[in-house]
Amino acid sequence: MGTAAYLRSLTNPWEYSACIPDGAKGTGCFSLKENITIAAGAAGSCGGVYWNPITNALFISDNGNTTATPTIPANWTAATANSSVIAQYGKYRVISGGVRVRYIGNTQTDQGILLLGIASGAVSVSAFNNISITAACNGLMEYKICALREGGEFTWRPMDIVDAEDWTNTSSAAVTNASLFTRPYLVAIVYGGSTAAAYINCEAIYNYEGQYVRQQFISGGVTNAEGQAEVGWYETAMNYVKNVPQITVGLNTALVQGTQIYRGVRAMGNGYSYARQLGQSNNLNPMKFLMY
Repeated sequence: MGTAAYLRSLTNPWEYSACIPDGAKGTGCFSLKENITIAAGAAGSCGGVYWNPITNALFISDNGNTTATPTIPANWTAATANSSVIAQYGKYRVISGGVRVRYIGNTQTDQGILLLGIASGAVSVSAFNNISITAACNGLMEYKICALREGGEFTWRPMDIVDAEDWTNTSSAAVTNASLFTRPYLVAIVYGGSTAAAYINCEAIYNYEGQYVRQQFISGGVTNAEGQAEVGWYETAMNYVKNVPQITVGLNTALVQGTQIYRGVRAMGNGYSYARQLGQSNNLNPMKFLMY
């Protein structure tokens, strides 16, 4: 059951959290959510957000940019609730994470390219400062590009078992843009957008397992404190998610793929799916005109 919960969290971190089923004691799950809007400054056509699973270096936002290439602030920004994390947990490890990126501007000024990618922790975020889209793509382990108006979403996943198992000490210390990390981070950059216009809204979530430092308050209750160890949890999870795309672009226009019985499924302009309809079975089917 623990491995199944971990799988759900990896593939859909917005709706499922979990703990790693390796039998760790004195732990509980928690999640951090952030919502950030990026806009261009005067004469600017670039902007973006960089998402890190480290709680005191959760994101860097390139907001109000006045240039045509990324401008990276000096320090990472800690999660809004990082002080609450420190008060409850001494260590934590990352379970899963994801960011949904949606265009929110005027439909008459929706020009631009959206780059979504995964960067190695061995590449500092400062490396993206003032570089072209070609150079930015070359600095990513994996990436996809789409029109800005299309939007997209991507999830965080461990690159190896160390990324999943290792603990990180909670901290309030500032983290500079030149810092390197043991885990990968997510990158969302807009190139060629409209000047002085709102670009994207980012709905981000990261799920964690924390090690309690006190017993006066235990979030989730005592039944959450200890889990049962399951053999092969990491291998099972990785074999499953390797066929699940980590980056999905074109949320606003991508068709929902389905079997014959779900031929009526389509995606609306806002990215949400229509209600499922029965597929055409004969000429008397009244739904057949809605399926093409």
